[in-house]
Amino acid sequence: MVLEAAGITHAQAILITIPVFADVRAIVDTLKRLQISAPVVARAESPEAVRALHGFKVDEVTSPEVEAAIEMTRQALMRLHIPADQIQDLAQTVRRERYGIARNTNA
Repeated sequence: MVLEAAGITHAQAILITIPVFADVRAIVDTLKRLQISAPVVARAESPEAVRALHGFKVDEVTSPEVEAAIEMTRQALMRLHIPADQIQDLAQTVRRERYGIARNTNA
């Protein structure tokens, strides 16, 4: 198997960046079968994929569209001289609403 040949059993963290949900799910299933304990961060292309990946017990789920929107908003608010802590709070609120969880990030 490709993941085993890549040394997945020694990984300290796993990032799944493939955009196709079926492939992401297959990788997550393989990680479970191999009993990999490293934290997993996976890409989700839709709200349904976010919910499904949380259901599969993926540690962190991220959406490129959501993260791009947060970053664009951050940049605009910085230009309007909004304090960084307020921008961070807004980003966390958006992530909580979109991902359904609280994330510890420095966005």
